[in-house]
Amino acid sequence: MKLFLLCIALCFVVVVVTADSPSDYFSQQDAAVTRRILLAAQNKDGTFADVETAHFAVSALQLLNTEVPHKEKVCAWAKRALQATATVSTVSHAISVTEALGCGEKASAEVVHLLEGGLGSDSLLEIYLSLSGLASLKENRHTDFAKDLSGVAKTLHALMEVDGTFKASAKEEEGTSLSTGYAYHAFALLKKHFSLSSAAAEHVDTAVATVDDFFSTAREDDGVLEFTDLDPLSNLRATSLVWTGANALAAVTTTVQISQVRTFFFPSSP
Repeated sequence: MKLFLLCIALCFVVVVVTADSPSDYFSQQDAAVTRRILLAAQNKDGTFADVETAHFAVSALQLLNTEVPHKEKVCAWAKRALQATATVSTVSHAISVTEALGCGEKASAEVVHLLEGGLGSDSLLEIYLSLSGLASLKENRHTDFAKDLSGVAKTLHALMEVDGTFKASAKEEEGTSLSTGYAYHAFALLKKHFSLSSAAAEHVDTAVATVDDFFSTAREDDGVLEFTDLDPLSNLRATSLVWTGANALAAVTTTVQISQVRTFFFPSSP
């Protein structure tokens, strides 16, 4: 159910991000079916199976302009998960839920310390989740975290392969589409919310410069661009993350030019 909800949320984001009019691709009937699936994931007491499921369900419902049922109960439940400070993943998703529902509050020193620790991880996903959690807190003035994160940009850059893909960690032998999507999002968060040295900013620019080449590796299937991953079940997730990640980079830089996408949509263009 968790992966299913993730795909629903990410696919809907892609529609919103890439379409001039999302309704052209996502009909009212599609919205009604999606809304029904998302609401069914919520327990009668307002909780969800876990905070990750809650994060994706809440995000998708808000994109559908749908009120999240039992909002107060969801907030209280997410805050309890946040106070437990068990893992970076749990804390990051709990922050996303509370901030999205407008019930976030000043983060404890323990929460900030946990997320800061995640920035030193050798896992790209954990770095992204840590950045996401801290960025949400900073955006809503729920933390005073203001450290320079140039070292994080350098770590991310070191995971980039010559073909423009990113590895999930330094231990991996090759990059994947899924990890590349997370890397795009991580660089966008660094550029938008954190202090970086000029050298670190160049690492972001280097990643931006590879986006066009990476898009050339996409597979066309029935008129749809798809990014394949090592695990076929991750193809949809990877495609969603790459599209939204490239869009996030475009929002914080002026150099994202994806001629491969232009060629795909307008094959007769010069």
